[in-house]
Amino acid sequence: MNLFEKKPEQLLLAFHKNQYYLCADNGLLNMILEESPEMVIGIPLDKMVNKNTLYCAGIMAKVANQLIQGESIQNIGVPDVVYTEKNHLRPLLDNSWIEGPNYFYR
Repeated sequence: MNLFEKKPEQLLLAFHKNQYYLCADNGLLNMILEESPEMVIGIPLDKMVNKNTLYCAGIMAKVANQLIQGESIQNIGVPDVVYTEKNHLRPLLDNSWIEGPNYFYR
């Protein structure tokens, strides 16, 4: 997934099945999990900063450090945020054709 498909407003920190996921808000989260996560926290990004890879990696490192230090996930960002969801990459099938995300065969 392209982190910079659009200018990011937030990163996501999710908790699901006893694991943490820290990622861009670009649809990847629900594609990885194939279901809705138990909890999603939005990590707001500074509107005045150039949101390049280095900046986003620094924010992710800060969030990871907060988790390691025992900070509660609810205190790290904004709970229950609206986030980008994309369809899972599953092929469509019929008797004479198959269609997937990057292919079509007859």
